[in-house]
Parts: sequence; structure tokens; C-alpha cells
Amino acid sequence: MKIANVAAALGLDLRRKLFKQLLEPFGGNLQVIVTGGAAVEPGTVNWYESIGIKVYQGYGLTETSPVVAGGNDRRRKTGTCGEPLPGVKLAIANPDAKGAGEIVVSGKNIMLGYWKNEDATKEAIQEGWFHTGDLGLIDKKGFIHVTGRVKSMIVLKNGKKVFPEELESYINKLKFVKESLVWGESASDGTVEICSRIVLDKEQMSCIQTLPDDESGIKKILDSAIRDINRLVPVYKTIRYYVYGYEELVKTTSMKIKRYIETERIRAILKTTALNIKNATGKNIDKLKEMMAKSVENY
Repeated sequence: MKIANVAAALGLDLRRKLFKQLLEPFGGNLQVIVTGGAAVEPGTVNWYESIGIKVYQGYGLTETSPVVAGGNDRRRKTGTCGEPLPGVKLAIANPDAKGAGEIVVSGKNIMLGYWKNEDATKEAIQEGWFHTGDLGLIDKKGFIHVTGRVKSMIVLKNGKKVFPEELESYINKLKFVKESLVWGESASDGTVEICSRIVLDKEQMSCIQTLPDDESGIKKILDSAIRDINRLVPVYKTIRYYVYGYEELVKTTSMKIKRYIETERIRAILKTTALNIKNATGKNIDKLKEMMAKSVENY
């Protein structure tokens, strides 16, 4: 693949011939993949590009009809959502020192408003700009980077910002993890500590010879994994505490995690079982949930 990519960069593109066998399961004629709805791992994009299939990553919302930006043959960059479509203006509202802020969009593609909800419309559309609720930045070459959601952003006591999606992407790369949730938990002194709920894959856990109910064995594996992840990020982004389980996270119809509901459930479980997140770290949240149910039932 490396040799083929170098040759293609020099004008000799033989990738579709070299990797014909890999292209056949896709029908043999697949030229382009367009993605949207969520970020794609750069490694996945690079693999498809390396065998001769172009990947265009797009970005948009229902309120924007829906596509706002995307990659194309002329300009595309792995890890970005390309550039705005013709007739669409995109900007960053209230950018920080690094140029990151809320993504706002303007153009004829913007909705007229929310049905019979004037207050929500006024909040979303201000001075002709639709506020997406997504965080991002535009790099020097004009490519759009989407980094997270305004509502899920964690603001620490010192003002630094942490995007849960970044840490979740590291956790979700672990082969024995199905999905994860990262949130900020306020301590009694006002500091905000980064916490996570990790959903494990039972089959993958059995592959590494750890029984599903062996809490001490699972804790050792997860402790090691969290330490490795924390080495990849600045100190202020490190994950302090975590719980794990096998029950999947609550999601919307579009498969987005209902963060508020999940965090409130975790807090309710900890409160009923007389634990705080520090004391609960490394424990099975599913079992704590069962304990809470029994406690409520006995009460």
C-alpha cells in the first residue's frame, strides 16, 4: 500500500489493479464512499484510499437541508469534513485562542424555523446564522474539523475545556470495549473530575481469558488501559475514575448517546448504594444497579 500510494502521488496510480481482489467483494466498481453522521477513524479512511476507493467525509444537520460541507476530488483531507458546499457559508462563533468554537452556518439551505416553536427558532437562528451546537475549527487550508458538541463539553475549574468525544474515541479503540461515555463530575471543592462508563464486549473479554464476573481481573485490565490512554493526553484531560458494565448505553433513534440520562442514572445508582464515583471506580455498574433495585424494593 505504501509503495502504491507513493506511485500514485507521482502520477502512476495502479491501486485499483493491484488490489483488484479486495475491490471485488464491493462489486468491483465501487469508486467513492461518502460518510456522514459520525466521525470515521483516519485509519479506516486511509485503508480505503490505499486500495483506490475515495472517501468523502461530510457534515450537516437536518436543519441545514442537510449537507453543509464535504470532501471532493479537488480538496479533501483525512480527519476533516472538507469545505462548505457552494452557496453555504460556515464560520466559528466565539473562537478561543486556538480558533475553536461553535460552528454556525448561513445560506438558503437553512430551515425557516422549528414547527410552532418560536423560542427554539430564535435561539437557533441569530442574525441569519444557524447555531449548530457543534464545536469545531477551520484550519489554515480551509478544512473543517468537528470536535464535539457544545452541550457535552466539560469545563474544568481552571477554565480549560475537555471534549468527551476525544477521550471516548481512545476508549472505544480497545478491542474489548463496545462503547463508552465520558463526563465531568463535580467534587466537593468545586473541581471537575473526568469520569467514564465503559461498556465491555463479553465475547472479547473471554478471548483474553477473563471471566465476565471476575471483577478484580477486569479492573486490572481496565486500570492498565486507562493509564495508557492518559499518557496520550495532557494531564488536565486524564480520566480519573471509571465504572464498567455490559448493558448498552441509552441512545436516541439516530444512535446518539443520551448523555444527560446516562449520567443521571449513574449518579442515582451511586447515591442509593452510598458510594461516590471515587469509591465506585473499577466496579461493575450493572451489579450496583441490581443492588439499587433491591434496596428500593426492600424500602
